[in-house]
Amino acid sequence: MTSLCRVFVGNMSSNLGIMNPACRNALKTQISVLHCPSDPSVLKNSLQEPQLTGTEVALTSYKGVIGDTRVGGTSSVHDGSMPECTNLRDCPGMFWRESYLNPVRFDRITDGLSNTLMVGEDVPEHNYLSAAFYSNSDWASCNAH
Repeated sequence: MTSLCRVFVGNMSSNLGIMNPACRNALKTQISVLHCPSDPSVLKNSLQEPQLTGTEVALTSYKGVIGDTRVGGTSSVHDGSMPECTNLRDCPGMFWRESYLNPVRFDRITDGLSNTLMVGEDVPEHNYLSAAFYSNSDWASCNAH
């Protein structure tokens, strides 16, 4: 009998959530729709993703946009809204670390969906925050150039 990867919210160090050993094959499975066709670095699995170090994971080129928050707070070289919201339960964008607790509905976007950036692109070779199936790394701020 094979065990299934069943993801529940839990302490990752207790082998719950995506750290459940039954999820290891799923985490390293490449899905082409998550890859930018012109970026070969996304095709390589990684063992260096923060909080997943040592676990082989597939990568993605695309990330949900958290808004214009100044990632890195006052140490960031880029302007952006403060306070940095990456550790909070609400950001000005569509997706962030804990957006599953308070999902943004389209009717909350008062300036229209045509003016909203929901997904951006990043290059995994230059950013060890590109795990394909982990929401704590698949977000990006639109405050930098």
